[in-house]
Amino acid sequence: MTRIRQNTPLGNRKTGNLGVRASRAIIIPGGSGASLSTSRSVNVKRGHVMPKYPFPDQIKLFPKFSGPFDAHRLETESVDIYFASYPAGTLIEPHTHETDNFGVITQGELILMKDDTEQRFGVGDWYQIPANVSHAAKFEQDTAEIEFWFKKEAARRSM
Repeated sequence: MTRIRQNTPLGNRKTGNLGVRASRAIIIPGGSGASLSTSRSVNVKRGHVMPKYPFPDQIKLFPKFSGPFDAHRLETESVDIYFASYPAGTLIEPHTHETDNFGVITQGELILMKDDTEQRFGVGDWYQIPANVSHAAKFEQDTAEIEFWFKKEAARRSM
């Protein structure tokens, strides 16, 4: 496995790299208030690329997420929606978010570790990670999901 270092470009898909950037401390752009703890890092098997883009090509019209995984983001006032993909062998170390997160698996399987338990989520399964709850994830197979990161400040304004 290769540990992705702070702001290290991984190259391009022709060479078998993921073409994403990663950092150990991430602030989600756009002022959403979502952030990850500084302990975050991602490990990916060297040279493995998901064989086909797992979403309709129109999703590529959304801005590319500049974080430690491959995703396109649709941003609204109250929620950011990520169309994310993770190659087999990806490991996301323990971290937290300031957002309430929900996700649905569209391909593969998510192995989610939180509250001293490990849960597996397959295609069609939904999961939830409350704000500020430490969690980690791993992907033993190519996986895609749609993630919803609900912003706390927007939720308070709507009440």
